[in-house]
Amino acid sequence: AKTDGVISDLSGLPTQWEMVAKMSGERANKAAFAKYQEAIAITSKNMPLTQEAIGAAHDAAAKEAFALFCKEAKLQDINRPSPELVPYLENLRESIAKWAERPTVRNQQAIVEKVLLGGAYHELWQRNASVSRDKLLAATQRLQAKIHDDETAKKDQASLTLAQSNAVQQFDDDATLRGLVGREEVREEWLKQHQQARAVAAIRETRDAAAKAAAEARDMAEQVQGALNTHVETLSAKIESLRDEANQKLQAVEQAQREAQTSLKALADERNANTNRRLDTIDDQLNKINENAANVQPKLDALKEQLMEQSGSNAAARADMEQNLRNAIDSELQQSGAAVKGLTERCNALHTEINTLQAAFKEETTAQALRLSSLSNDIEEQATKTSSSILAPLEDLKNQHEQALLRITELETSLAAQQSLSVKVDQLMEQTPARADDVERQLREANEANVMARQQLEQQLKDAEKRAEDAQKAADSATQTANKLKEDFANAKRQSEEQRAAVDALWESLGQMASRIVGVESAVDETRAVSSSKSMIEPKNKQKAQHWL
Repeated sequence: AKTDGVISDLSGLPTQWEMVAKMSGERANKAAFAKYQEAIAITSKNMPLTQEAIGAAHDAAAKEAFALFCKEAKLQDINRPSPELVPYLENLRESIAKWAERPTVRNQQAIVEKVLLGGAYHELWQRNASVSRDKLLAATQRLQAKIHDDETAKKDQASLTLAQSNAVQQFDDDATLRGLVGREEVREEWLKQHQQARAVAAIRETRDAAAKAAAEARDMAEQVQGALNTHVETLSAKIESLRDEANQKLQAVEQAQREAQTSLKALADERNANTNRRLDTIDDQLNKINENAANVQPKLDALKEQLMEQSGSNAAARADMEQNLRNAIDSELQQSGAAVKGLTERCNALHTEINTLQAAFKEETTAQALRLSSLSNDIEEQATKTSSSILAPLEDLKNQHEQALLRITELETSLAAQQSLSVKVDQLMEQTPARADDVERQLREANEANVMARQQLEQQLKDAEKRAEDAQKAADSATQTANKLKEDFANAKRQSEEQRAAVDALWESLGQMASRIVGVESAVDETRAVSSSKSMIEPKNKQKAQHWL
């Protein structure tokens, strides 16, 4: 059994050929891999290389390595190695480049792709890709710096997009970058950064537009507030001016009324006094006429007695007596006629003066009524102008308030568009997590700025509404003042009617005076009748005297 075990162990030992093949394979593998690394080291100094260049360098180095492997292993054909060298050849191939097959489908066709997973060629590819990426990133950073330094690109969104397009075109036209490993990936990343930059620029532009809109809204609110203040001051000044003017006109009316009353009273008193004096004079004259008439009768009686006593006298004496009697009667009649004529003339003059007084008083009353009517028209016209001057600015304020509301609606639409843009930026941030924090911060700042601008605008609108309410109150106060002026005018008109009633009363008193004058004229007529009756005494006395004679 022990012998079988030893024989079995000895039989398991490699043969001399196997030992030679192992040593030869290991030596050939080591020398070939060293040869590949030596050739590749020269290539590494010229990185970054294009995909074609690094592939060609790999193929050349691998060809030299496999040729050296055949030489060291005494192998005639690399594609037909001996079974003992197959493991060493496979090991060399994996050390240089480890490939794996990956089945896939393209255009509805099954395709098997070879994927590089390891080996020196994989390491060389990774180093070249890293150096290529660094060069590509340096180129993009250089072009991005030009965009950043370009003042034209800072104007608006269109200028920024144009500058970015020009930079991408320069990147595509750069011959030193063509064929570099990872060029398309770097280009796509750079384009995504441009999209993010445009999104951020759009956000900034929207934020600036919102800030500008807020500033315009603030300016509009300040203009509205200034217009309200100016309008309120103007209304206050107009109301004070109207109040002062109305007070002056009312004072002038009252003064005119007082002067009219005083003048009318003085005129009436003077006319009454003159009338009373003339009536007293007429009464005195009538009394004198009556006295004269009373004195004539005793004289006639005395003459009659004398005639009776002297009936026996001679004709000459009778003739003288008759002539004396006739002269006395004529004298008395002439005096009575002169007195009656003077009284008639005075009555006519008094009647003419009363008519003149009536005409003057009527003209003065008409002029005062015209003045009151003109004052009424002025007050109503002033009240209408005041109402128009109050209502028109209020309509302007209402229109400005509506424009401010429309501006707020536009801002809300802008905010909605900005929120939509924020959603797009969020999608971009999901694709590029590295810049998510920066974009999110800018969005947050823009939203905060918009919220603050909107709050300020709402506060300014509230202030404007409060100013409008104050202006409405001022307008109501002005309306009340106008109503008070109308009431004052109604009072003045009522006082004018009272004055007219007083004038009517004065007319009535003047009518009573006219009645008294008519009574005086009747008395004068009676006096004339008495005078006529006296004038008839002469023929009667003459007949009696003749009869007595």
